[in-house]
Amino acid sequence: MFYQKLVQAARRNIIVHFWISYIMVLMIPILVIVFGVVGTFYMVNQEIYESNQNKMEHSIQLIENELKVLEAAAVQVTEISSIKSSAFYDYIDGIRMLQFKKGIDTLMNLFQYQGVRLMDKFYLYYNRLGYLVYEGSLYREKLFLETYLSEWKLEETEWREKIVNADLVMAKYQNSSSDYLHFIMPIRARENNNGVMVFVLNREKIIEYFSFAEEYGKYAIYIFDRDRQILLSNDFAENRTLDLSQGDFNKVFSDIDQEQLLLSVSKDKGWTYCLILPEGAAAHRLSVLRTCSIACLIITMLIGCMISLWLAVREGKPINQIFSVIEQEEAEERNTKKLGNLVTGIVHSNQEMQKEMEEKQPFLKKAFFHDLITLDVTNTEELSYLAENAGLYFKTNQFRLVSVRLFANNDFYEIDEQTLQEVRVIMQTIQKYLEAQIEGTVWFYQSNYLSMLCILEETSSILSIITETHQWLLQNYSTESDWGISKTCQNILQLWKYCEEAETARNHCKADIHIREYQTEFEDKQSYYFPEAAEERIYHCLCSGDSAAVYDSLVILETENFEKRHLDRKNMIKLNARLVYILELFEEKEKGVTEYIIKLNKMILEKSYSEENYRKLLQEAYTYLGQKLYQEKKNNRSQLLEKIKNYIKENYMDSSLGLARVSMEFQISEGYVSTLFKKQGNMNFADYVEQIRMNRACELLKEKKHNIEEIASLVGYNSVQSFRRAFKRVYGINPREYH
Repeated sequence: MFYQKLVQAARRNIIVHFWISYIMVLMIPILVIVFGVVGTFYMVNQEIYESNQNKMEHSIQLIENELKVLEAAAVQVTEISSIKSSAFYDYIDGIRMLQFKKGIDTLMNLFQYQGVRLMDKFYLYYNRLGYLVYEGSLYREKLFLETYLSEWKLEETEWREKIVNADLVMAKYQNSSSDYLHFIMPIRARENNNGVMVFVLNREKIIEYFSFAEEYGKYAIYIFDRDRQILLSNDFAENRTLDLSQGDFNKVFSDIDQEQLLLSVSKDKGWTYCLILPEGAAAHRLSVLRTCSIACLIITMLIGCMISLWLAVREGKPINQIFSVIEQEEAEERNTKKLGNLVTGIVHSNQEMQKEMEEKQPFLKKAFFHDLITLDVTNTEELSYLAENAGLYFKTNQFRLVSVRLFANNDFYEIDEQTLQEVRVIMQTIQKYLEAQIEGTVWFYQSNYLSMLCILEETSSILSIITETHQWLLQNYSTESDWGISKTCQNILQLWKYCEEAETARNHCKADIHIREYQTEFEDKQSYYFPEAAEERIYHCLCSGDSAAVYDSLVILETENFEKRHLDRKNMIKLNARLVYILELFEEKEKGVTEYIIKLNKMILEKSYSEENYRKLLQEAYTYLGQKLYQEKKNNRSQLLEKIKNYIKENYMDSSLGLARVSMEFQISEGYVSTLFKKQGNMNFADYVEQIRMNRACELLKEKKHNIEEIASLVGYNSVQSFRRAFKRVYGINPREYH
């Protein structure tokens, strides 16, 4: 009874009607926001997981590249004649001791220039003689065991059974109870070995490759070989028990949450790498945000309900009064249809406001310069496309890069919201001031909240403008700043190099000198020049088949290393190792590059080599590889174009056939399809489709079995009018006139 009276009162009360309407309008966007936030958290969580997985894959690749170098060195050692022949000795005399010395000298010289980071120590064991070569000296077995084996906490029994076992005839990796990881290469004989080359790997350096997980706290790493034997383990949990009899590693670590567990099997060695993050590590950065979001949502709902009630009272009270007057004069039901129309109008008004608030993507310009600086753009075609999308138009090919950092004499480890807001205002003010002072165009790329990169079109007054800006900033905002100015950039694709120049110049600012122009003297003349950006650019350009860009990068490296610097033998060997490493990445794809790798290594190890001959051989190697990869990519493009053409010939009658459908079918972008036809086929995609359809239409017209409407449908046109227009555009006559 009470409930019925309450419902009747609610129906007759306009304030309640308004309040319910406002609440409904409020709940719709709140629900959308809730689902959006939940979905966003899920996607961010997945992105963090995938990012960690990618970092792990990269670390594995680096480790196994190091191991390849180590294995190649081991093979080279066991094939050295003086070492191999010494394995067959039964005793040592004076002549054989000279042979041993020769082998030891060769061994030490070889590893002096290898530069294998993961190798901690190595030794050579002759089981027939009972002698060992370690640290350039020859030891008797007993002395070696007493001096070093006990120091390494390795039992003699285990050492003989696992490490120097005469039955070992193939190279293998072996763990030990002392947590050392050994790589063992036997000096081969027919049935067993006459000795082994043992490399003791530095487990800390292997674990160091996974240091990206340190941001989450303590983490565990396991490495298993193909036979599920543990090669390396470093676990933060005590007494973790692993059941390796399980067929799936996910079952082996079944007590670990899937978000904590990163698993990867290497393609080369078949090793399984398992990284266990602390509980909740994958989303630990979201926990505070999630809590704040929930609190904000609750506060929003409470404030929204209060505002809705206030609006309902304000709007409903006069309407209630009007209805009360009407009810006194006439007994009528209250007209709630008008209220419904009012609510509909409010919703419609909200929709119009949402449409007006839609904006274009605001970060296109920043993304463009980010791609240039991080080497994601490798050719001029892609550069033009991205610049056009970002609305950037370059009037000149000469640029200067300026790097600026605020509060140069302070190190901020923590920053509050107010200071951050002040820094943002100062950065925006600097941008406006520079735009007003510089005659040409200037673009800005802010790498962090204190540093910014300015890309300016070349002008003779840059130094004076920067000096004036520095003084203006100091006088008006009491803000000290350091400025670095690069040399003139002649090619915007080489923006990465001049970005480094600007950063180098800024880093050479002092307490009394806050503006520096780049000078070659700022560079370290004692070490070789090969920044990671240059290595990454050469690799990307080789992958894309852009030989010209590879050549330009090599010219920069040669100029910096051979003309501006005079490298000693040690740095020259290191530089060669970096250059050869890039070639080795393509060795499996292009076998011919192996010969150049051997020649470069052999030339650099010679004491008196010609720098000019080395540069020629280096350019020849990269030119050869670039041409091979370009031809391979060209062939792949030709094959892909033929497949697309065949697909068009089979589906031309479908009116929905277009760039979008072809790109989805072949899993490539629409722009790439269009470029294929322009470069490989010498015509536009639309022209080719139209040509196929027109050829078939002519055949059908000659057969005279179908009317014009049927032919238009059979060749993929939605209407006969569009077919007629296309036919007349191609042949200059109407379809009915064709015979």
